[in-house]
Amino acid sequence: MAGAGLFQRHLALLPHEEQQQVLEFLQPADQFRALASRIMQRCAVVAALGVAWREVALGRTKGRKPFTTNAKPPHAPNFNFNVSHEGRYVVLAAEPLALVGVDVAAPRSARPGPAAARPLEQHLQLFRPQLSDSEWAMLEGLAGSAEQQESAFQSLWCLKEAFIKARGDGLGFSPLSRAAFELQPPNAAAAAPSGDEESQSLMPVVAAAAAAAPASGIHSTLKYAKLVLDGVRQPRWRFQLHMLPGGHCAAVALGPAAEAVDEWGVFTATLGLPGYAPDPYPDPDNTIAASPTFQVTSLRELLVQAEAAEL
Repeated sequence: MAGAGLFQRHLALLPHEEQQQVLEFLQPADQFRALASRIMQRCAVVAALGVAWREVALGRTKGRKPFTTNAKPPHAPNFNFNVSHEGRYVVLAAEPLALVGVDVAAPRSARPGPAAARPLEQHLQLFRPQLSDSEWAMLEGLAGSAEQQESAFQSLWCLKEAFIKARGDGLGFSPLSRAAFELQPPNAAAAAPSGDEESQSLMPVVAAAAAAAPASGIHSTLKYAKLVLDGVRQPRWRFQLHMLPGGHCAAVALGPAAEAVDEWGVFTATLGLPGYAPDPYPDPDNTIAASPTFQVTSLRELLVQAEAAEL
């Protein structure tokens, strides 16, 4: 099959170990997402750090946070990235200074298995232990609109995943109810950016790619959220919610480098500025500075970019 041949050709762009990780997925769609994720990571390192494709060196922490051991230039001393894939999208966000985590969530209707058929109330009850009292109260307040309630839950879950992925402890962070998120009110305006480009570094610097979406005409709506961790507000953590087409939601978390959880010390050893921390919110009632939305490309375009870098 032509599709199988194309897949094998681009799979060969990866080191043998990563090829085997891709092939561990049983479904072709999952294999394509895994392939796109790994190629995106390498494209990000090539673009941000200027290293050759074959010289890209990747690793993972004990909590499964991906990182690169390639040398980082002075303007990006803490360069790190994170990836996620579900439904139609594979997303990547990268940052030169702050810790970054990203998560994408598909709507229940697009997920395989029993989730789509399960009544929404029953579905939410399954996740009640992982939600804070304030988050649960917000969801109960939206009970009159199943669409708004499901969208709010999707956003909350996406934010929690992005946060623990940015930290690096992943599933080691428990329970998720410790992290309580406050969503931006509907139609709230984003604060305008201020300062020079160097100080406004808290943003994804590498594009996100769609696993199965057209390369043009895709835009995301940007919203914000705030975090209360173990009862304490966290003004140095920044959260962006990108509402993507097809009912998908992507969350980006940005935080202080010193809060990285890395039991093996392999990721933190690569940080050139481990004490970096974003400035706290000047006003707790304001949102953060505006940030670029995701740049979307097709899987085919991503693979062309990878082949060009590999030469």
